[in-house]
Amino acid sequence: GINPFEVYKNIYSNRSKNSIQLLGKVLSTIKVLEINNYKIAYIIANHKMFVDTHTTVNDTEEFITFPGMIKNVDISIFFREEKKDVVKISFRSHKINVEKIAQNWCGGGHIYASGATIKNKLRIVVKEVLDYLKQVLK
Repeated sequence: GINPFEVYKNIYSNRSKNSIQLLGKVLSTIKVLEINNYKIAYIIANHKMFVDTHTTVNDTEEFITFPGMIKNVDISIFFREEKKDVVKISFRSHKINVEKIAQNWCGGGHIYASGATIKNKLRIVVKEVLDYLKQVLK
């Protein structure tokens, strides 16, 4: 008696208009770069985006999947400004141990999906993470 379409719709197609507007703003920040022959893609959600779209960090569920959809990306990263000078970083990969990367900031998770929180300005956190990747990706 279970309706598979209804289950799917309630899980995956149940976002608010504001959440979709937030997604658009976040996707407009996407950057792709190569570090030591590894392709890195990342997106950013800053505090202003949440204010402008009347959303919260809860509206960013699954945003991390989008950079990983780009062909040949080795690591996808989502930088999310939780509040002033507090940035949550999510890492995903299908071939690199991102848990070890997250542990540099006392984060964790598992080998292919991990995260960390850094207390600093968003632009500084982005630079710090990318600089760290330049050191460890050999």
